[in-house]
Amino acid sequence: MNKVKARSDLFENKGKFLFKYLPMPSYAWQKIKEDLILIDFNDAAYDITKGNIEKFVGIKATELYRDQPEIFRDLQRSFREKCNFFKEMTYEFKSIDKERFLCVNYGYIPPDIVIVHTNDITEKKIAEQKVYETKKRLEKSEQKLKELNLELEKNIDHREKELKKSLEMYKLINENTNDVILIVNKDSVIEYINKRPLLRNFGYNLKDILGKSPRDFLHPDDLVDGIFPLMEYLKKGKENIEVKIKHKKDYYIPVEIGISLFLDSNKEPKQLVIIRNIEKRKAVEHKIKESEEGYRLITENINDLIAILNEDYKYEYINEPIHQKSRGRSNKDLIGTSPIDITHPDEIEKSQKAFRQAFRDGESKVEARIRNIWGGYNWFEVKGRNFKDVDGKKKLLIVSRDITTRKKNEEKLKESEEKYRILFENAQEEQDLTRALLENQPDFIYFKDRKTRFRHVSKHFYEFLGISKKDMIGKTDFDFFPEELAKINHYEELQVINTGTPIINKEDSDAGTWVLTTKIPWVDKNGNIKGLFGISRDITERKKAELKLIESEEKYRNLLNNIHETIFELDEKGKIEYISPQVYDITGYKPEEQIGINLVELIHPEDLELVYTLFNKLLQSGEVQSAEFRRKHKDGHYIYVNSSGR
Repeated sequence: MNKVKARSDLFENKGKFLFKYLPMPSYAWQKIKEDLILIDFNDAAYDITKGNIEKFVGIKATELYRDQPEIFRDLQRSFREKCNFFKEMTYEFKSIDKERFLCVNYGYIPPDIVIVHTNDITEKKIAEQKVYETKKRLEKSEQKLKELNLELEKNIDHREKELKKSLEMYKLINENTNDVILIVNKDSVIEYINKRPLLRNFGYNLKDILGKSPRDFLHPDDLVDGIFPLMEYLKKGKENIEVKIKHKKDYYIPVEIGISLFLDSNKEPKQLVIIRNIEKRKAVEHKIKESEEGYRLITENINDLIAILNEDYKYEYINEPIHQKSRGRSNKDLIGTSPIDITHPDEIEKSQKAFRQAFRDGESKVEARIRNIWGGYNWFEVKGRNFKDVDGKKKLLIVSRDITTRKKNEEKLKESEEKYRILFENAQEEQDLTRALLENQPDFIYFKDRKTRFRHVSKHFYEFLGISKKDMIGKTDFDFFPEELAKINHYEELQVINTGTPIINKEDSDAGTWVLTTKIPWVDKNGNIKGLFGISRDITERKKAELKLIESEEKYRNLLNNIHETIFELDEKGKIEYISPQVYDITGYKPEEQIGINLVELIHPEDLELVYTLFNKLLQSGEVQSAEFRRKHKDGHYIYVNSSGR
């Protein structure tokens, strides 16, 4: 321990000032025999470990990193090769029992010291996965930077006195940080800048920068009349300023700068400027914007009405273009009002009940008539599902689909069934029943003999052809339809008559008209086939609606395939039943490679308990659940993902 303490004192005399107040956690290791011993740490290291680092002073690296031997090898490498390097790693802080992602800089100081600077990049890693929480994390980062700047201001007098004594150590530390640090004199001329971060971030050498003004490298948009408005920023209380700095290759990089004023040893005013490259952060913000735009495109291009209600059942959001197209209503008409206000009086009670059920149980469904701006009503199938927003407030997502056409068809079917019931109840003889059927049914109904000649036809059929009933009886399809179509019908009908095999619900189209046809044997009282009975129904409107639905679903699928997030479905055992194409960009797996695989096979072993808990909550509650865990990439490493499901 005496040697360790003696070496620590020697280290303090060389550069304790910068080492002590460097804002990133730093640790000093001394080579003793075949091992390295922790001999010192700075204030930032003390803070991040909550003071527990003091317990480890004097410990051997082989003992401290028994579970992470690669850290010991890195220390050995820096000492052995007398080199400086940095790397990213996952590190478990034994002093505070937490695992973090770090950017670690190793620096060799002759004759036997290795300095380790650690920069916590956990927030950056999480930000890449947790898109929707990026804004809050950025706010935390900004707050942290403000605290660092405040700390710099408190200690600036002390730094000035020690600056000359610790110049070599200052340069060593600054050359191994990721931030660019410069000192500007009162004439706005750069006197000092750390060389390696400058080259790494902006491609310049020292001769390109020293003696010049910072404004020579700023984007014109960041200047006012050719001058950087520093005092205006300071008056507004902006301690961290975002600007763009020109790269040597003639393009601009977004940065965040912090500026502190101080007096040097000669009482000359200077500026200490710390420049942080935020290009990656800006890229993440851009992805967030793209993701939000993708969601907006989806909600504004599907045919369904989408809305969000608060706990007072008032509209907070609608996909306005679709509401305007379908019901003629805009944000101005609906936001702040209740859907109950425009619900048909007969459906108000059941609609209120459905909304309450959705808020209470998670989801519900109801069919109701909703008034449009023109005074009429449309039938909608309304599905509601509750969720919580970022502030924990319960909301209701409402998806409404227009089913007016379906309701009208159901009503027509009901009317038709009622007609059949009346006909059958009142007809006393088969002849009366047949006549009533043929006279009142809106479909094309006909009876044909064994030579496919018309024997009985419905009124709607012969009126459709524009002829009288007597002009049709005894004729065949060849007398009324194109030859090619007549041949097909004649062949089909002979098959029914000769084999007794019916044709049920066959769909045909001609010139844009769709027909649903059924043909069955017509038998006498002895069971002998004497011809056939046929009924054809115009289903053109239904087919158009089906085609429109398919087109809408395809459009929705295309939009879904172009958003950035991966969407997947699991069965109750956790096996993947569907996964969207975006999985390839994130994990390297093609969708077909993961269908049928149990999700737990792809989860990091340390996160399995978390995923099991999430899955059980989903099965038991049916409510939306979210979690962060590590998922296996195809090349073998694990990536952090944020997953939400229900």
